[in-house]
Amino acid sequence: MDQSYENTPETVVSISKVQDFRRAHLPWGEQSHIRLSGAETGGAFGVFDYQAPAGFIVPRHVHHREDEILRVVRGRAVFWTPQLSGSIEVGDVVKLPKGIEHAWRHFGDEPIGFLCDVVPAGFETFFAATEAANLTEDDIPGRSRIALQFGIEITGPGLSDKNVQDILQGRHPSAEEIGL
Repeated sequence: MDQSYENTPETVVSISKVQDFRRAHLPWGEQSHIRLSGAETGGAFGVFDYQAPAGFIVPRHVHHREDEILRVVRGRAVFWTPQLSGSIEVGDVVKLPKGIEHAWRHFGDEPIGFLCDVVPAGFETFFAATEAANLTEDDIPGRSRIALQFGIEITGPGLSDKNVQDILQGRHPSAEEIGL
C-alpha cells in the first residue's frame, strides 16, 4: 500500500486559534491577521483576516503570483476589474484570478473586513513585510517596492468618488476613467 501521502503538509491537520494570530498593523489603518501561512500548508495556500478603515482606497494593481478569494465579513466596498465592477457587502465573495487588474474602495461608516484566501501562499505575509519596513502612507515608492517583492504591480490610482458613484449606479468605468 502506497503511504506517500503521509506527513505531507496537505495531510497535517491545523487549528488556527485567535490567540495564535500573527498580526500586522500599518500606520494608515490596514490590519492583517494571518490564520494559516504557507509554512503550514506547504506553500499551497494562505489565509488571513484583513481590515481597513472607513474610506480606504486600494490602487489598481495586479497580483502576478496568486489568486485571491475575498469574503466580506464587515462593511461594504465597490470593486473594479476591466471586465466587471460592482458593490460587495457582508456575505459576498469575490474571486480575483492572478493576472487580473483590480481595485476596490471601501464606502460607508464602518471599517471593511475580509477573510482572504490566497493560492499559492505568500501574499499573506505582505502586510507584515510592509510593517517591518516602517513605511509611511505617503511613501508610495517604498510601498511599491514591497509590492514588487511580492509580485504585485501597481498599475494606476484607486477608485475616485465619481468611480464609486458610477459603480453603485450600475455603470462600469473604463481603466482610463479610474481615478478621475
